[in-house]
Amino acid sequence: MRVATLIQEFDLTAIAVVDSEGRLVGSVTFDDAMDVIEEERTEDFHKLGSVRDLGINFREASVGLMYRKRFPWLLVLIVVSIVSKRDCPL
Repeated sequence: MRVATLIQEFDLTAIAVVDSEGRLVGSVTFDDAMDVIEEERTEDFHKLGSVRDLGINFREASVGLMYRKRFPWLLVLIVVSIVSKRDCPL
């Protein structure tokens, strides 16, 4: 993440990666760094919104599993919507 931040901060196209003896072992490109930053920010956004991983791929999830995971929240949202409409003066 530190390398990605440096690339973004100084508008670099790549940063050389060296070992402890100063020999070139590779490079980190702008594309690689932006991928890391995007993944980190997406993870942070999901944590902020309390979005959790189901533990399996959505394509492999059964309808019953999706129902059990989503139904309580949908029910809460419906109740909140009904209560908020009832209190609305319009």
